[in-house]
Amino acid sequence: MLLPIVDVSQTNSAAVAEDLSSTVRDLGRVGEVLLCDCDAAILPAANDSIIQDLIRVSPCFVLGGIKDEDQVRDLLRGGAHRVVLDSFAPMELLSRLPHHRVLVSIQCVDGVVVTNGRGRDLERAPVEALQVLAPYCSGFLCTFSNSDGSSAKPNINLMEELSQATSLYLAVRSDDFSLDEIQALDKLRVDVAARANQDFHVEGFAGCLNFDDGPIPTVVQDQHGQTLMLGWSNYQTLKRSLLTGEAVYCSANGVDVESVGDYPFLGEQRHRLLRAAADYSRRSLVFRVTPYASPFERGRYSRYGKGDRDFSLSSLHDIILARQKDPHPGSYTSFLFERDDRIPRKLTEELYELLTANTRNEIAWEAADVMYFLLAYLVKKGVSLDEVMSELMGRER
Repeated sequence: MLLPIVDVSQTNSAAVAEDLSSTVRDLGRVGEVLLCDCDAAILPAANDSIIQDLIRVSPCFVLGGIKDEDQVRDLLRGGAHRVVLDSFAPMELLSRLPHHRVLVSIQCVDGVVVTNGRGRDLERAPVEALQVLAPYCSGFLCTFSNSDGSSAKPNINLMEELSQATSLYLAVRSDDFSLDEIQALDKLRVDVAARANQDFHVEGFAGCLNFDDGPIPTVVQDQHGQTLMLGWSNYQTLKRSLLTGEAVYCSANGVDVESVGDYPFLGEQRHRLLRAAADYSRRSLVFRVTPYASPFERGRYSRYGKGDRDFSLSSLHDIILARQKDPHPGSYTSFLFERDDRIPRKLTEELYELLTANTRNEIAWEAADVMYFLLAYLVKKGVSLDEVMSELMGRER
């Protein structure tokens, strides 16, 4: 569907950086965002700080000036979903990277793609280039230009040929596609990477969905993946959700346009929309949301099962964070944050007790203590669990 491009060049002022953060958050509702560092060729590392901040805002791909393994791993550890390398990047470099986190930029100049082969550049036909590079990546970003360096309109027939030649992710970069062309490419399972405003991307996303039979089912999940409810979306409610960031639904017959709080069983709470994703048939959606509270009848967190919030390290982290921000009388967690030395001291004690535990039950007990105090330590230091997971993911070989 859409891969919004955000240019991070010349972001020296704090005001510009803040605007970019808001832009990435808004555009991220339609999917991953491509951060393009056009300064990287002449000013290496000039925008590294802002890129590291932006990849924590919403799922992002990163393109521009990536030339070595350390750069790739720094970006992946920071939270980048994928990095984009040039087609002439050395095969030896590509072979050392986690392939499912790498895209290759296929730069087609007058119908020819330049790739690296045993230390020298080789000119290949686009399909041949895909076949050569496929073992080293999870997909391709295609750009088209003329020999004089000017941009060329992508060839949709060639994109169809490329789509048939690979099962990997495929996107084409252009700011000139019409909605009809975006829909045609979407049927080929080719995303459109474009530098455009939010309205363009929202129109493109909603325009690719199939509303021929009326509203489409919308599975609503929290940010950790727990299913909260089944809603319905039509073209109008989807656009409103994507533009405003507040999830809006319609009834199954599409007659009534309602926000979550308008349902009798939901009280006055709302869902903040993080991002939307469509299934391959384009006949259903998944909304990832942040609930503002427990909005369902009797204070339930979910309309499924017993309605309780699933317990996980993420939910425990959120509970500890809430106790730090809003201390509860008699809460041991709130007590821990009253003095700076309590959490480090307890974490040290529990690590020793874990290492000296003998039985399975003792090890499980002490490991639970360590995890609890480690999460409390992360909260104390302002480090999110997502940052830790990104660091671990970035170490994959």
